Parts: sequence; C-alpha cells; structure tokens
Amino acid sequence: MGLNIGSFKSLSQASGAPGALRTQQYLSKNALKSIKSENIGYICPDGTINFQSAKTAEEYAKNAVVKAARQANPYEKAVIVDKNRITYEHNGTQMNCTVPITAKGLMVHGHPDLYAKGGAFPFSALDYQGFLLVPGVKKSIVYNTLGEKTEMVKLPAKWWERLLPSQSILSAKIGVCSGSYNKALLDKNGAKQLNKLALKALWAKITKTPEAAKKYIEQNLNLYNKLLQESFSEAGAKRLHEFWVKSARRLGVDYSTNFSNLV
Repeated sequence: MGLNIGSFKSLSQASGAPGALRTQQYLSKNALKSIKSENIGYICPDGTINFQSAKTAEEYAKNAVVKAARQANPYEKAVIVDKNRITYEHNGTQMNCTVPITAKGLMVHGHPDLYAKGGAFPFSALDYQGFLLVPGVKKSIVYNTLGEKTEMVKLPAKWWERLLPSQSILSAKIGVCSGSYNKALLDKNGAKQLNKLALKALWAKITKTPEAAKKYIEQNLNLYNKLLQESFSEAGAKRLHEFWVKSARRLGVDYSTNFSNLV
C-alpha cells in the first residue's frame, strides 16, 4: 500500500528476469487468445517495451500488476507507461513497490487483497506522496485483484500556489494528507483512546514522572498497532474512500474509483 521513490533502474534490472525469458509476458491478454501484431510488445535495445498503441501498453500494465497481486505470495508491482512504451517495472513486496523520481507518463501498480477477494484499500498516504513527488507523472492508477481500479489525476496549481516555492507546497500537502489520513484510518473511538493516552503521557512528562510517561507511550503505541490491524477491513477501506472523496481536491488531485468494495 505504499509507493517508494528510488533511483532509476533499467527495465531488465527492475523486473528481475532475463529479457529472453520474459518475451511471452510482453503479449497482452488478448494477444494470448489470437496473436495480432498490434498486441505484441517489441523489446528495444534500451530495455523498454514498445507497443503500437497507448491503449495496449496500458492493458499490459494492468495485466502485469493484477497478476502480481493475485499470486499465492502476492506482491505490489509498479509499471510506468509513457504513451505506447513500458519504461519501467518493479516487483515490490506485499505492502509496497518503488518507482523512479525520473518517471514520466502514467504510474500503475496493484494492491493485493487485505480482507476479501478484491478487498483492498484505495490510495494510501504513501501512494499519494509518491505520486506527488514524481513531477513527470500526471496520473496514477491502482488495481485490485478483480481488475477494478482507483485513479488519481494531478490538478493544475492554484494561482496562489504558483507564487510559493513548489517544494513548500508539496511538503504542506504531504503533511496535511499524512495527519488527516491517519485520523481517517482509525475508528473514532480508537482515535479518542489514543488521544487520552497521549495527554496522559504529556502530563507525566510535565510532572516529571518518567516511568509513567514511558508506560503511557508504550500503551499508546500498542493500541495504535492494534487499531491499525483492525483497520485492514471493509470498514477501514470505506473510511479511507470517504476521506479521499472529501479531501482529494483540497490536496491537489482528482480521485475516482470503481472498487466494488467501496462503491
């Protein structure tokens, strides 16, 4: 559920598989049924894969990330599509994957099941952060194991944002998202309990009772981890969906989804 930003790797390095053994993967799903030249991806000397249309390249990306998310040991896979070219692929872990900050075009990755078939979160705070920090990517798509998608598109900067340093605007948006996202992730009763423990820890520090402060901090951390695990549910996913519906445009993006567990 997280996109990391890394240095650029060639396509063959990022995929972790020899090019000669991966030729069949460069066929779209339809091409496996009836091979047509427009569905075949051609491997270029620089390691990129060229298709005859952007639509077929995007279909390849979708099939690749959904297949990864459906594995017996599922993982997030990231694919960068620049018009009709696949310029980057990365096999990540069950919870995150990496994209280069130099990426351009469309960013695609998959989310494995969390609690049911197709039951996945929409964009995480890390997904949003990764998307925002790659200037050459204007649109990001996350697929679940059912092939359903959730999308983010960057909105044009507001007039007053153009008057401020771009890095300051990015930092502010990421900071606002992280705080609001974490609040939305947890149920209200759990969040209240965390606040009470935090206040107790603060008071213990003020009154110079370090042992009590340490106890409350540990209780706070244990409760947060417990609530976080409980949030990996349909209710948690719906809370995050509602958060993006309400907050996306304020954070500079347009958000939409057809995840059947959310709409």
